[in-house]
Amino acid sequence: MTFHIKFFSLLLLSLSLQGCAQTALSGAQLAYNHYSLQNTLHDNYTTMHVNQVLQLDRSPYKDFHIQVNTFNNELLLTGQISSNTLRQQLTAYVKNISDVETIYNYTTIDRATTTLTRMEDMWIATKISSQLMTAEAINAAEIKVVTENHVVYFMGIVTPQQGKIAIDIAEHTQGVNRVVDLFSYIVKLRKKTTL
Repeated sequence: MTFHIKFFSLLLLSLSLQGCAQTALSGAQLAYNHYSLQNTLHDNYTTMHVNQVLQLDRSPYKDFHIQVNTFNNELLLTGQISSNTLRQQLTAYVKNISDVETIYNYTTIDRATTTLTRMEDMWIATKISSQLMTAEAINAAEIKVVTENHVVYFMGIVTPQQGKIAIDIAEHTQGVNRVVDLFSYIVKLRKKTTL
């Protein structure tokens, strides 16, 4: 019992700290990030809208555990669903109710995860996000960390070097079973030299 109390206390504390750190980054994000406030608002609206539609009584997906995340007009679906047919139909269904450019459907055919597993996923995501915030070569505001059933999904706009650092952090975080790289990579072109 004591372990669970400590675990949940640490989790709540870390989530609070993460929220504070993200708030502190938001001003810098507006000034310097490639990822604009308009895009952020659009992504947040898309995520909220898709979540609401999936939970409507008429939705064939309302009884499943489906997690929706959007970043840079790309939408990620994770969670558990009962059949491969419904899983395939989910992508088309979401495409009809959103205007995102890309949909990644990483739902699995399985029973819904337990509350404890979801709490562990939150803890893993928090640990990774905290490490990204302290990594010198990375702007953590341009990276989205999603964890589902101990699998970490990375979304965002990064250089190949930044992506490598983020993936390395996740792979060395306790509790992570696998890392899925969904980054959009920035390729810097070399300047032409004149003779």
